[in-house]
Amino acid sequence: MDFPRTKPKVLGYDPEQVDVLLQRLQRQYENPELKLVTSAVVNVAKFDLVPGGYQIPVVDSAIAKLAEIFLEREIAGLVRSSRTKVSQELASNLKEIRAVLEAGAKKSFSVQSQGFSKRDVASLLKRIDVKRGVLSAPESLELRTIGFRRSRNGLDRLEVDTFLNLVIRTLHCQKALG
Repeated sequence: MDFPRTKPKVLGYDPEQVDVLLQRLQRQYENPELKLVTSAVVNVAKFDLVPGGYQIPVVDSAIAKLAEIFLEREIAGLVRSSRTKVSQELASNLKEIRAVLEAGAKKSFSVQSQGFSKRDVASLLKRIDVKRGVLSAPESLELRTIGFRRSRNGLDRLEVDTFLNLVIRTLHCQKALG
């Protein structure tokens, strides 16, 4: 896949690294029995920045969509092999999400310099709810691509991202179990 490039002196993602990941993803997609790449790997993919590289927002959007496709396929496979295990995971995840929602952003996540804005994270948490064993939240692609502002004394980015990944996985489990 050819992504648009930045201007020669502007940093973008290293095209070779992006292309290698996309080739692996294509092989994995075409041959689901292979174990080259998982959604978790796609989710944490990082690329070096180089002058004249691929435009970051375009690549990030494509990677987020691919992570969605791979996670959906993985969970569908889990449901086929053991609905009970996926149901148990769903119940456990809902319990963990409910605990974060009840505690709130400031109590659930550590503070770090240059973390995510407390206000932005709290605002998102208000859009997530667990009632009667059902999670309601923004679409998972929106959660993957949400842009939080940075704050000098913000919330730990890794912890918030981990929570969002939990919400995303839970949405997919819930959908797969129907």
